[in-house]
Amino acid sequence: MDLVSEVLRLLQTISKRSKFLTQRLCPEDQASLVMSLTAMAQCWGGKLRNLKMEDCVRTDVKLPPLFPFTFTDSKAKNSIVFERHMVNQPLLKVVDEFATGMTPEDRYSLLARIRMLRNFQVREHRMQCLIVRLLSISTLIYCKCQPDEVQISALLYSGFIEEAVALLKVDLNSHELMDPIQTEALRMLCSVVSLEKVSRTSQILDVLSAGSYHGFLAIFTRNIVEDMKRNLLNTPGKPSVALSTALLSFIYHLSNTDPGGETLAACGLTQTLLSVISHHTLPLDQATLATRCTRITDNFTTIDVTGFNNCKGMDICIDRLIYEVDECRKEQPFVIDTSGDVDDDTVGSVFVRAPPVGKTCHPQRSGLIKALITFIKRAIQDSQFQDSVRHIMEGQLPDALMHIISNSEYYSASLYHHATQLVVNFIYQEPSQLTTLQNRHVPYVILQSMLRKELPNSRDVISHMGNVFTALCLNEKGLKQFKAYAPFDHLFNIVLSIKFIVTMKKKRSEMNDAAQGIGSSLDDLLRHQPTLKPLMLDSVLGMLDRLVELGNNPPPNTKIVMALSRSASKAASQSFGSGSNTPNVEQLPMSPPEIEEMSDDDEEAEMSMDELSGVGQCVADKMGLEMDCPSDAKDGTRLLPLGDYLLIFTKIFEAIITQVAAADLVEGFVEKNGVEKILSLCNLPSLAADLAASTFSASVGCIVKFVLQHVKSGDKLMLAIMEVFLQSIGPLVARTSREFTDSNSGGASLLVPLGDEGIVAAITSMSNAVPILSMLTKNNALSVPPTQGELRNRVWDAWLTDTGKRLHIGFRKSVDDQQVVQVARVLAWETALLKMIEPTKAVATTQTDPSEIEALSVGGGSPLTSSSSEPNNVMSVAVDPPATAARQPAWALAGITQAENAFWHRHKNVADMVIKANKTVSEFLSQLSRSCFVPTRRNRRYDFSASTMSKSAQQMADEIFAGFFRDLKWSCHKLPEGSTIPPMEYVN
Repeated sequence: MDLVSEVLRLLQTISKRSKFLTQRLCPEDQASLVMSLTAMAQCWGGKLRNLKMEDCVRTDVKLPPLFPFTFTDSKAKNSIVFERHMVNQPLLKVVDEFATGMTPEDRYSLLARIRMLRNFQVREHRMQCLIVRLLSISTLIYCKCQPDEVQISALLYSGFIEEAVALLKVDLNSHELMDPIQTEALRMLCSVVSLEKVSRTSQILDVLSAGSYHGFLAIFTRNIVEDMKRNLLNTPGKPSVALSTALLSFIYHLSNTDPGGETLAACGLTQTLLSVISHHTLPLDQATLATRCTRITDNFTTIDVTGFNNCKGMDICIDRLIYEVDECRKEQPFVIDTSGDVDDDTVGSVFVRAPPVGKTCHPQRSGLIKALITFIKRAIQDSQFQDSVRHIMEGQLPDALMHIISNSEYYSASLYHHATQLVVNFIYQEPSQLTTLQNRHVPYVILQSMLRKELPNSRDVISHMGNVFTALCLNEKGLKQFKAYAPFDHLFNIVLSIKFIVTMKKKRSEMNDAAQGIGSSLDDLLRHQPTLKPLMLDSVLGMLDRLVELGNNPPPNTKIVMALSRSASKAASQSFGSGSNTPNVEQLPMSPPEIEEMSDDDEEAEMSMDELSGVGQCVADKMGLEMDCPSDAKDGTRLLPLGDYLLIFTKIFEAIITQVAAADLVEGFVEKNGVEKILSLCNLPSLAADLAASTFSASVGCIVKFVLQHVKSGDKLMLAIMEVFLQSIGPLVARTSREFTDSNSGGASLLVPLGDEGIVAAITSMSNAVPILSMLTKNNALSVPPTQGELRNRVWDAWLTDTGKRLHIGFRKSVDDQQVVQVARVLAWETALLKMIEPTKAVATTQTDPSEIEALSVGGGSPLTSSSSEPNNVMSVAVDPPATAARQPAWALAGITQAENAFWHRHKNVADMVIKANKTVSEFLSQLSRSCFVPTRRNRRYDFSASTMSKSAQQMADEIFAGFFRDLKWSCHKLPEGSTIPPMEYVN
């Protein structure tokens, strides 16, 4: 039974602290676990149904006759009468003998009943069975494997709560097992509270007399606290640490409920809890008791703060925090040197590193410090504590916070984050006290830790840097000090680093959410401090230059990738932990780590990136902010996830610039060619295809649209943008022109002569531009404020310029005097061919009907076939019904050569790109047409005649209709007599 109890304790911990049993355990194992736990919880029926749990722990209990007993299976088909001599053999042997043919559920039930009854007359065995019962019930509730409320109600029958509370009233000295029984009874009651059923919680409160100072719960708590303060825990006849912890956890969960918080706040426990916090001589392994008292006090003070203030609770909590930090100083005395905090425009550029001590803060102490900081941080924002928190920074609290902030490696990223947020909350609540903090060097230490020291690997820390900077810049001295750090350069170095990628990328949406949060916090900073906008703009433009350079000229021995694979990310995460004394990246509980680290080899690659950004990047490398990481390749190739960096950077910049307060950034961004730079990122040769399949173009489109709305020289900018877009479709237009296709007219396809690489390059260049054009054009169909109305006219005017008309020609119509063929027509033609070929339905030649193979060879003899040098060992297609020698496949009849058919089957991914590009272009042209005419409100009573169109929109409509007219008038290009019709003429 001891082994069963320990296994159940492990399962209870897993079910309480993670979702492993409900989400990661396979359904079969989960069902087996539920059956086993239910059997142990419900085996007290039959002759023992009237036996109360309190009676089981007594020596003089009168037990009913235990044998013989009858076991009936769940289907009521078989009944077995067990005598005592039948169960004296080993347990599994008995079960195997009598459980033949039973269902697993019946087998579990029989095993649990025999195990309990055969020694039930022994008091110690009864008590062990009672522990198992309590553990199985609490585990069932925590893991939430029960399918409905009915089964839980069967476990928690009427009178069950009263029986559990009665166990708490039994004298501990009666037996050594009474302490674990009371511990499990409290944990079981805690699990019942976690169900969040008001009726059951109210029942527990009533049975415990929790609302009275002289009630059982208050007296029980005070007695245990007195034993705790006298260091009597774990001594004979006194409560154990486990029992004390279970009691405080139970009170904490009760205080989190609606009826429990108000009831407990009225029973006078605040003073008792504060006495635990103020008791500094508790052994370190019992610090968790003070942690729980702090959390309970935090809950109580949200309801009633009077008792807390009467006991000088804030002073007690701050003194305890200072005491714990002073204890940590004995292991790690380092604190950031504040001698450089002078009133001038310069700050030291020396990289700060805490000396390694080979230790980290004890988990119990770390938990207590976190609970104290969390409470003080919340109290600062609570108006009820206004008088008690106003002067908290005049004592030793700033020194304690500076020690935590200086030693994130020792304390953990979480404590670092909470300490900085406490300072931020205090500054916002008491802005006049910022000068006091500056005199105590607190802002200087924060800036040094963030901008001159390796930052801990934490989403919260990185995402909230903007909020911290905003608070520190609330007065002139803080703003001046902040500017001296060139902060935005360093912030972008942090964000565009392997460390950031692997820290943020535990979930798919996490990186985007973090980037959005960083951008929003920086926007808030710029709102409060407009003078920082030039610094921000310079950093943004510098980072754009750096990204463009990396995309066009990657560092030596470096491979550009869209994103890190899971294995590469995991390797990078591990190297962070081994490369420094920094703790490993924070991981989600019970979840596999998905982050990685990097090593410091390959100096050549690091130097190449240093040269791109100067000294700033050199410092960044020293701080563990490299942009690349090692790969699995034996040649030492490094990976640079440029795609992730582009997505993060545009998300951040989009969040900053698309706010009204940041509109004045637009002029500087345009003057310094920022639009051209960000558009050039769409066509980086190393990533163009991957970017086309991502959301990158959409983010760029949002940025460009906002810039066009607010820039003064919008007409010139729009023309420049149109020129960029014209260049982007240039490769596809040039390579599908009549002159080009005439010289490569061996078949029906217009794109096959380009080869797979040529097709990908041409379509990718266009696919990155169309979403941005679509974003700008979509704006025309909106009824919006004046700035958007201006943009509507600006876009139409741009379409009507020579550049805009050439762009429209390239997309939509053909002109006889220009050797240009429309992109839409080419893609539509090629898509029609692909639908006839249907490469996705290809099957291996070994699986092909012989008649189809013959049909392939027949198709190769058509007038449009390629030369005999083309390979014939191609894959066949299951498109038409089985062909015969007299019937050609549909694709052959359409003029598609065997070589073209083979090409598309070999490059199915390229075929998918063509089909997707055709859909994208068609939707764009349709949207372009609709935007001229469609009203913003669609309802049956809308008066179309009353709607007005701008002159530019009317002219654009004329251009569109002219294109339709020319298409309808199309006729084949005049060719010499006897010439073969080029495939491009079939596009009609």
